[in-house]
Amino acid sequence: MKNMTLSRSTFFVLILCVMIEYEIVHATVWIVGEDAGWDYNVSPWPLNKDIKPKDQLYFKYDPRDHNVAVVPEQYYEDCKILRNDTVKFYQTGSDTITVAPGANYFISSRGDDCKFGIQMAVYT
Repeated sequence: MKNMTLSRSTFFVLILCVMIEYEIVHATVWIVGEDAGWDYNVSPWPLNKDIKPKDQLYFKYDPRDHNVAVVPEQYYEDCKILRNDTVKFYQTGSDTITVAPGANYFISSRGDDCKFGIQMAVYT
């Protein structure tokens, strides 16, 4: 009987490991803005999407015109970057960013891009 209990415990641990691995491997890759990409009026794009922590956001855009800045909420709200030390910039035109738990804020910091709608909040 003792061996049977050990087998059940081992089985439970194995199932738990498989479930954790499944979550990690099966993160979703989301194409931001879909066909339009990271462009004007992208703000409503994440609404009604079941984006989860560790999912990936793929930003496609023309790097001569836009960029992606991961910013704190205040910079998102103000459409203004006050200090670069709290901002992560992406500028290749083909960037993949892993979603963090909680609130994630993205803007384009080029010119008036943000004021014209190249900004997005994702909540997980």
